[in-house]
Amino acid sequence: MTLSSKFLVLGLLSLAAIVLSASTAKIRASLISSAPIASASTLPNTPPKNKKIPIIVYHHVRSPKLFGRNTWSWILSVSPDVFEKQLQWMDDHHYTTIDLSTYVQIMKGERAGPEKPIVITFDDNNESQYTDAMPKLLNHHMTAVFYIITHRIDQKTFLTKDQIKDMSAKGMDIESHTATHAMLSMIGTTLMDKELKESKKTLEEITGKPVLHIAYPLTAQNATVRQHARDAGYITGTIMDPRTATEKDDFLKLPRITLNDGSKLEKLLP
Repeated sequence: MTLSSKFLVLGLLSLAAIVLSASTAKIRASLISSAPIASASTLPNTPPKNKKIPIIVYHHVRSPKLFGRNTWSWILSVSPDVFEKQLQWMDDHHYTTIDLSTYVQIMKGERAGPEKPIVITFDDNNESQYTDAMPKLLNHHMTAVFYIITHRIDQKTFLTKDQIKDMSAKGMDIESHTATHAMLSMIGTTLMDKELKESKKTLEEITGKPVLHIAYPLTAQNATVRQHARDAGYITGTIMDPRTATEKDDFLKLPRITLNDGSKLEKLLP
């Protein structure tokens, strides 16, 4: 083969390599453009391992000094200054508040959460939750879940409709504590459904947002209550049980830790 023939063959081989490379690039580009984009809805629906997220509960933000230490009035009260110190402790220990819908997504593995999530909740719509608790939460850039008894709205010493609207507008999560605070496990299913559905509807009309979470009054619940809550459209239900919630807990029976003036957060929170 002459020298010129060799150059001709080498040139043809180089041209073939260029064409092949271009074709491969087009194929790769086509495959990439047609591949589905990952989103939260396509992530595996499996709970993360060993996930612990504390859910805490307050009732009254008031001085408990007038009550005996072993009474429910004392147990369910936290002084405004102690409440402030507890929020500061959570801040100092890098906790980030989340709502319960986010809690569910984290536990299902549908989204990544903050490094140290925590859910703060309040029961019974006492007015001090608006006048004392919410300003302190906002000062710490925190949010909380407020479980509302709808028949108490606009009653003396309880939250008004306008206050609830304002709380929702400021990022607080408004959820159900039933219509009348009835012990759901002690009433028939007809009344049970009324308590569950009426409160949900009322709060959704006030806030314009879906109500998906319920706190069972007096922690009174059982399998029937949980099923009716699920059927009414709730995705979580909470009780008072002093331990940290984990991925093993039933979403319709989530434990909450009661905090008051005697609580030692370093022992109660992970």
